[in-house]
Amino acid sequence: MEHDPHQPRTTEEMSSLFDDLRKFWDAYGTPILWVVVIGSFSLLVFNFVTYRGQTARENAWADLAGSTAPASFEQVADDHDNPAVTQLSLLTAADLYLREAAELEGDEQTAKLKDAERLYQRVVDGATHDEFKINGLEGLAVVAEGKRDMELAEQRNQAVIDLAEELPGFETWAVRAQARNQLLP
Repeated sequence: MEHDPHQPRTTEEMSSLFDDLRKFWDAYGTPILWVVVIGSFSLLVFNFVTYRGQTARENAWADLAGSTAPASFEQVADDHDNPAVTQLSLLTAADLYLREAAELEGDEQTAKLKDAERLYQRVVDGATHDEFKINGLEGLAVVAEGKRDMELAEQRNQAVIDLAEELPGFETWAVRAQARNQLLP
């Protein structure tokens, strides 16, 4: 006889239910337990790795946003594995060194130009995207102009032109580099 769901179960029905559950657990309990343990552990590891990676990305961008001096931007680039943060940090530090060099003369200016050149070269060598590479190449051309090495500046501007012509959407970079070459003495 089937049990009416609106009526309380009898002791015999409850005992039968528990006996059936015990038989089921004896037959399948260990594999079920292992699936639950392995699934829980996998979820725990996945969440840990995901959270750790997300935290690292957030910290990298926060450090970049909090930097104000060329040395601090260099430190951010060295401290983080995020390629975009590294490239942006190096470009910003190089740009700041270049700006400082424009306000100096003599050995101080030469030192700042060398720092900018070193960082722009790091960007070009480690570029993960064409946008970073073309920015680094243009920076190297400007450094050459600052050093008053017009032949090198022309070569570097030509490298910008060549790369810009290969990439769709970068035509303005080529036009700007050509204009810079025409302005060279």
